[in-house]
Amino acid sequence: MKIQSARVRNFRTLKDVTIDFDSVTTFIGPNGTGKSTVLRALDWYFNGKPGSLTEKDCSFGAIDEDIEVQVTFYDLTENDREALGKYAPAGADTFTAWKQRSASGVEVFSANAKSFPDFNDIKAATSATAKKQLYAELRQTRTELGLPAATSGTAVDQAMTTWEAANTTQLVEAPEALQTNFFGFNSGGKMSGLFDFVLVTADLRASEESLDGKASIIGRILERSVDRAAADEEIATIVEDARARQQRVYEDKFKAQLETMTAQLNEVVTSYTPGRAVSVMPAEVELKAAHRE
Repeated sequence: MKIQSARVRNFRTLKDVTIDFDSVTTFIGPNGTGKSTVLRALDWYFNGKPGSLTEKDCSFGAIDEDIEVQVTFYDLTENDREALGKYAPAGADTFTAWKQRSASGVEVFSANAKSFPDFNDIKAATSATAKKQLYAELRQTRTELGLPAATSGTAVDQAMTTWEAANTTQLVEAPEALQTNFFGFNSGGKMSGLFDFVLVTADLRASEESLDGKASIIGRILERSVDRAAADEEIATIVEDARARQQRVYEDKFKAQLETMTAQLNEVVTSYTPGRAVSVMPAEVELKAAHRE
């Protein structure tokens, strides 16, 4: 899927801006007008860690307003829909999600998912008991829906999801709070691998990117573009072989010296604490591979 548009609110130099995207999008304008700020807002949206923004990132000192970045995606594939589940049901042409930092510093993700309006209060219930009660009331008042019985909060969620999947023509756009691990937030989100955003800044220093680590910009791009599984296996074998050879060198060169040192130390130790002894041996050194492309 692709980015269709992005709305940035109260982020640095941008008070409230909506940007439409195409296959190639170019920002043109004088310095200080917010061109790079749009990209940094998207970088926070996709990759920002909780707490990475502060009051200084609020636009024009508006610390009492939320910082918000909203992104709408289009051209959804079947793979996208399968990964997003109920957030991109059949019939939905776009998928919208936004990230917010409140004035108190709390960060959350939300999304516009197509849903059945009568389910909204049930989904918003904060306890399983309340969810079951609201669901039971809806079953009684809207018998024409044909909702099945559900005896637990999880069963209620499954029943609503199944009903919505079978009745997509009755769904409408409705905001819904998402799980905290959605979209890569607090690790392993639903969007991981579906859409990756890598910000390459103008002040990128080649020396900082010389080692192809997965966290580097080069590494992140290659991770999405190159199948490295076979190379990683061979490199791991080389590292293990080098570790074993290094250990043999240590034993060959240092073993006799360390045995002599052990004997000398034991003479001193036993003179103060009879029955005690010291053993000195070479330590194993961990080797790590530095991948280069």
